[in-house]
Amino acid sequence: MLVLAILFTMASFPATAAAKNPKRVKIFTTGDSLTAGVWYPNAYRYFIYENLIKDGGVFEFIGPKTGGDFRVNEMYRKHGGVGGAIIGCAEDYEWTGSMWTTSSWNVTTENGIYIRSSGNKNSLHYRLFAGSDGSNDYTKTEYGNYVKEADIVIMYIGLNDYYDTHANGISADVEHVIERYCTLIDRVYEINPDVSLYVCALNELDYIRGYNLKPGDSGYQNSVFKFNELLMGDVVDSYKAKGYKIAGIDLNQPEYKLVIGVDNPEDDAHPNESGNRKIGTCMYKAIRDEVLELNKQESDVEYNPVRVTGITLSKTSANLTIGKKLKLAQNSYMPVVIPTNAEIITTLYSSSNESVATVNKDGEVIAVSEGTATIYATALDSLRPGATKITATCEVTVTLHPVETPPSPSQPEPTPEQPSVQVKRPSRPFNSSKNTSSVHMLHIWQSTPTMQIK
Repeated sequence: MLVLAILFTMASFPATAAAKNPKRVKIFTTGDSLTAGVWYPNAYRYFIYENLIKDGGVFEFIGPKTGGDFRVNEMYRKHGGVGGAIIGCAEDYEWTGSMWTTSSWNVTTENGIYIRSSGNKNSLHYRLFAGSDGSNDYTKTEYGNYVKEADIVIMYIGLNDYYDTHANGISADVEHVIERYCTLIDRVYEINPDVSLYVCALNELDYIRGYNLKPGDSGYQNSVFKFNELLMGDVVDSYKAKGYKIAGIDLNQPEYKLVIGVDNPEDDAHPNESGNRKIGTCMYKAIRDEVLELNKQESDVEYNPVRVTGITLSKTSANLTIGKKLKLAQNSYMPVVIPTNAEIITTLYSSSNESVATVNKDGEVIAVSEGTATIYATALDSLRPGATKITATCEVTVTLHPVETPPSPSQPEPTPEQPSVQVKRPSRPFNSSKNTSSVHMLHIWQSTPTMQIK
């Protein structure tokens, strides 16, 4: 059975002519450390970015946080992700008259499940509801203004609510989790009724409670599978029926499902480059059509970005021994594209023969085995539709031992044009009893022939 990434299509967009000054789509990504990025800078957003640029998309990410990925300009590094963040609820914090503090609470649900919480301000609820003056005025909250400004909001939250270490926490009852989640959705539409909201399924991995449970098993009703089933089904459908623009993104399709030890080997939760590629590509496919359609709207803001005209590498050829490295970027924090103030500064690196030499996302070459390989550096900006491809290369030769170059002679043969000079000076006699003396010669070699100055 084919499972689609987009559980609900926003609309069928009619074809229209490209705008001279296209609307720049504003995308606000919210969530926890998977949105903030841990092992991979800019997290999954980088792969949304790369794919949309290749499609000719005009957009930017917005939010109060900035990622550390210097391959992209700052307008593509903004986000609303915070490590450890949970869904949260109003009972988690309270106003003292001058500041917000955490508050403890407990409740017994209709299902007879006892839920307790020691309070938590590190939640998406707090950032959407808690105004700096103690009110719920969205303009005074951390995230409210970004929701109001956004054309698209991607909500990727809940993994910390379902992490095994929270077994006695407030995630024990899935219906209560979904209730809290819907409070966030209501708040988003209260702030911006016209926004397109994409809600993401939680990754079904073995560190998530209920991973091994199947329908009919005891506890399945509170498993991550049941959470995803309700979020992708009942929740999305109910808001769609109310006329809101909402879609579910299923991150557990076979093509995009994270594999433990492959897509997040550094720890049990945070994805590496491979894992973020899967997540970001799945999200990109979900929002792609809407972004490109919004770009057809004419904007009052002139669209005239600085384009890339060339690439400068540290070397165009290199000899390396096995295991040695070479950086093709002069500075990790500076782009290799020309001009450096281009809007899209990203360079994509690849190797013609990875069995000889590999190259990473930052342009660092590693010699693997003897042979030759061509390293390609291509400007992402030049991969837009209709653009001329811009690529620079570095020819790499890998040997077992260093390549020896013939040494320059320490005493080259003199030439007639530049004579050398020999200075003759007297020295002490070896034997003072004899009326003889020896001579020490100081040679200043420059060229031939030789002259003596006495």
